[in-house]
Amino acid sequence: MKKILILMLCLAATTFSQNREETESTARINPEKPTVYLSYVCQDEKKIHLRMNNNTIWHVYVEVDKSYFPTKKPIQLQNGAKVYAIPNNEKIPVFYYAERDQLEDVKGIKIPKLEYHFTNGGGWLASNDSILFSVPIELLRKGLKIYVEFFYEWEMAKSGDTRKEPEHRVYFRGADIGSLNTGIKATACQK
Repeated sequence: MKKILILMLCLAATTFSQNREETESTARINPEKPTVYLSYVCQDEKKIHLRMNNNTIWHVYVEVDKSYFPTKKPIQLQNGAKVYAIPNNEKIPVFYYAERDQLEDVKGIKIPKLEYHFTNGGGWLASNDSILFSVPIELLRKGLKIYVEFFYEWEMAKSGDTRKEPEHRVYFRGADIGSLNTGIKATACQK
């Protein structure tokens, strides 16, 4: 009896592991990239321009300067709600946060105060879409990093509530610009 129970547990664990791997591999559009990530675009004297990429088969919700209604891209969420997506590949002010980068040993670094000049809104970044946004250059100097919070469409209840779900964050480190490890070179923006 013990042998049968052990065999059943082993089979269940193997099946669960295979299902998780299959879900992860089929959820990514480009299997070589993370599910949701920030990428460097360029910089000028005052700002660093980044792109938030949704590399999943799901839509993700992000806090932005306003709610996007209506746009030219209607989408349907898994809970059945019909909404409009944030315009793809356009510059959108995104709500982001800054914090110390614990991987960098920079003593005495202070986080500049963030000032937002827009009301809290939000929108859906459609599957395989991206948006552009900029961050003041002082927020991405060595020793600091920024992050953007988001959640997946499947985490939203029919009522629209997401407060009971875990937070997801996507980070970009200032130290990655010009790092030999990342290959990200500081590039001036084209005018």
